[in-house]
Amino acid sequence: MTKRHQPLYAQGGNLESGKAWIRIGVLVALSCIAVRVSGQNCTASTPRLAVSDLETLLATCSSPADFLAMAYKMREKYGNEAILGPVSVAGTLAIPVLRQFASLQKHNECTSSAFDAAARMALAKLGDENAYAATKRQWAQHPTGPLPAGIDFIDDDWALQTLVEFLIQHANDPRMVVQHGPSDGPYDYRSGILAEIMRIARRHVVPDLPDADYSPSGVAEWKAWLGKYKGRRLSTPVFESVSDPYLQCLARRVEWGHPDAILDIATFGGPSAEAILKRFPAPRSADVMGARDLFPEVLWSEDGRPDPDSEIQGNLQAALLRFGDQRAAFQVATELNSFALKPGNVPLEAIRKLRFAGGRTAVGVLIDGLGSSNRMSEDAQKNFDACVLSTTAENQPSKQPRDAAQKACAGSLYWAARRTSFILRALAEIVKDPPLPADAPPTAESSQKWKDWWAKNRDKAAFVIPPGASYDWH
Repeated sequence: MTKRHQPLYAQGGNLESGKAWIRIGVLVALSCIAVRVSGQNCTASTPRLAVSDLETLLATCSSPADFLAMAYKMREKYGNEAILGPVSVAGTLAIPVLRQFASLQKHNECTSSAFDAAARMALAKLGDENAYAATKRQWAQHPTGPLPAGIDFIDDDWALQTLVEFLIQHANDPRMVVQHGPSDGPYDYRSGILAEIMRIARRHVVPDLPDADYSPSGVAEWKAWLGKYKGRRLSTPVFESVSDPYLQCLARRVEWGHPDAILDIATFGGPSAEAILKRFPAPRSADVMGARDLFPEVLWSEDGRPDPDSEIQGNLQAALLRFGDQRAAFQVATELNSFALKPGNVPLEAIRKLRFAGGRTAVGVLIDGLGSSNRMSEDAQKNFDACVLSTTAENQPSKQPRDAAQKACAGSLYWAARRTSFILRALAEIVKDPPLPADAPPTAESSQKWKDWWAKNRDKAAFVIPPGASYDWH
């Protein structure tokens, strides 16, 4: 497994500022370390190692030379993840060193990189009384936008209830719409609050959470939900119900924003894996898969990394598919066959999920996806036909042959052919003794040969065992 060297910029805005748009802001982009990988993975020894990593980082704060030496040694870029990554492994063991980061005096290497703010965020999430109280005070001091940062990162019952109550209270507040928001354009803070509520619901189990907005009917749904659960727990982190320390650590990593830990639960979780995966909120359609270095030829190219919460849901689909989950299979089949290429490359993301999953269920979905009865192929054919018609009409005076117009318009079919190529390659990698090699041409004949083979061998086919690689390396 090749590690991706993806810059990890600051993810939580300075809690001292009142600007919502720096909740996930770029605080630092230094050519410096991410703490030792060994301390950020979930093995028996790593909770203590993760604390040690934080202590080592803390020791460099007052020495620019030591800070730069560590940066040169590790050659990585980081932001708040240098704090939050180890804490996601160490859990409450990290509280003492986090308190030291949080109390650092200004004007040193660590505060210049906003590690003190990151430590306060982590402390609040871990339930540290002082940090938690400070976050509550900030909310009490900001009855309107711009809103304090980081409440959805805490993502406990207080945070969820506070966000819902704020939405109810300000559903008709004209001050919620500003002309210069996070992207220097008009911004509606109510939409931001909804996004934060949904973010919590994608990482925690939140029973009966409404799929509502801030319209009058939506507000009525939110009020009814709060009333139904008054005095009861609103949400539950998955890791709390996991007894195995290694799997509990992976589940906690998911909550702290590390989607690829989901894939490690599927890969290394043994008999408990499927039950743990099904405790997470059920995945939705059209979310991307994480592990962005996995099957990179399918992704083609990217501008930045997708939303981690989308990756959590996409990874959950892929992980459940590995266990033959039929709901996940239906969702991914729909993505493969019924979605257009843009936006989001959804059909190609579906192929990545199926390649990760492997096995009989994935092969069935892939083979059903061969042929021309899918959105990408249908759109490509429509574009091709329109191009040929237009090109032929434009060149009528010169009597350009129709076959020349077809040749000129062949690019319209490119991505549909690529989709078929990716499916054929996936099938050849998943199936033992496949009827065609991975580089088989993306023709109707190739597709039909796989369909015929599957009709004869569906019940006796053998499949390659997925590799036991760890994806939660960062």
